[in-house]
Amino acid sequence: MSVVKKAIGGLDLQASKLFVACSGGLDSTVLVEILVQLGYKPTILHINYQLRGSESENDETFVRDLANKHQLEIEVLRCPKELTKGKGINLQEAARKFRHEWFQSFIQQSPANRVLLAHHRDDQVETFFLQLLRGAGMVGLGGMHPERNGIIRPFLELSKADLKQFAKEHGVTWREDASNRENDYKRNQFRNILIPKMLESNPTLVDSVQIIQEAFRATRQEIQQDLNPTLEIWKKQAQISFDEWMNLTIEQRILCCNYFQWPIGSLIASKN
Repeated sequence: MSVVKKAIGGLDLQASKLFVACSGGLDSTVLVEILVQLGYKPTILHINYQLRGSESENDETFVRDLANKHQLEIEVLRCPKELTKGKGINLQEAARKFRHEWFQSFIQQSPANRVLLAHHRDDQVETFFLQLLRGAGMVGLGGMHPERNGIIRPFLELSKADLKQFAKEHGVTWREDASNRENDYKRNQFRNILIPKMLESNPTLVDSVQIIQEAFRATRQEIQQDLNPTLEIWKKQAQISFDEWMNLTIEQRILCCNYFQWPIGSLIASKN
């Protein structure tokens, strides 16, 4: 069994109702194909952001054809253009928020529901440097979690090269998003320019980043466990005093915002 298929085969998904996010690109198409090969019948979730004209429509057609090929159910959501375009709108952040709210709507329908995403090791490393650039604390620097809040990312230990090798060996076709080669966005700058340059001088960069992220995630888990009893009290009281809030560390504030589903921004400002 290939390392890519093992990433799914090692998960206990038999009792779960599976949904898989699929853009039509390499990563998510490989995820769909592997799930099918392993005997699963996931529902495909596809978002058409309507940002690339006919290319967006062709992506949707490709994913619909993929679902039809494997006789899978499919849910397609068209993102209103006003949510991702306009003055002061961060396109990537708006798109991320839109899709995760949609994914959570399926997860919340049943305790057995799980949404699988095809993020891989390369995405994880990009996320680390993006968060570092933004001055994130350990919560952000810990990167994406393999499984959290009904979201499963089975490919985080695999590289994009691993997924591409699987696709070539199994005749998997996919759609290429030309915007991934454009360097207008910070993530693409790290992906296409900065990280390749760093790897030239430090071939073990990816392994080093993974070790750091694992350490931050473990520390985050410890902070979460210590904070949980207090969060339960605040939930029952339906209030938090100003003094209690100001006595929290930045990481505790972020976890508090996540717990109560509050927006993170000025709420986590440092104490003055």
